[in-house]
Amino acid sequence: DYLNELLNSTISELERAEILEKLAFVNKENTKSYLIEALQIYRKLGMRYKEATILYELSNIEETIEKSIELLKEAISNVESIGMKQFSFMYKNALAYKFFLAKKFDEAKSILTNLIEEKEISNFLLAYCYVGLATIDKYEGRYSGAVNWLKKAEQLLDQMRHALSTENRINLVIRMQQLKEKLLGCC
Repeated sequence: DYLNELLNSTISELERAEILEKLAFVNKENTKSYLIEALQIYRKLGMRYKEATILYELSNIEETIEKSIELLKEAISNVESIGMKQFSFMYKNALAYKFFLAKKFDEAKSILTNLIEEKEISNFLLAYCYVGLATIDKYEGRYSGAVNWLKKAEQLLDQMRHALSTENRINLVIRMQQLKEKLLGCC
């Protein structure tokens, strides 16, 4: 209610967009419409980073995988146009996952392989790339390849364990454990 009151009393377009973003996460029934309205404002104001953030959020709630992929591609284009490499890497990783869900394994592998070659990629995202490649190898029946990628991810995680937040460490370990269980069930 408070956010709706603020929305009706605000005079700044930027404030309106920021309130719409907050409403999108509070009012789940209207999330998409709030995000789309905020996106239109950010586009009008030329705020490429905020536009990319909204496109990324929309890709997460989009019902069709094809539209989700297009939204992510646009988000990547936006962050790359303003030189935000780490966000580009993060969005590309998300795009690889969407290609995986669409069973477009070659596209997903290509993105992940290119990310691995990036010198400025964070170790945490690099570990996720390894897990992604392990997952693809597993689904394509290359179990030894999957195990090798998973080992690389575990080695990297061990090297950076002290630097990760508890939440990030837990999320990565859970994903790797799930993949291990699937691999063991297939071999």
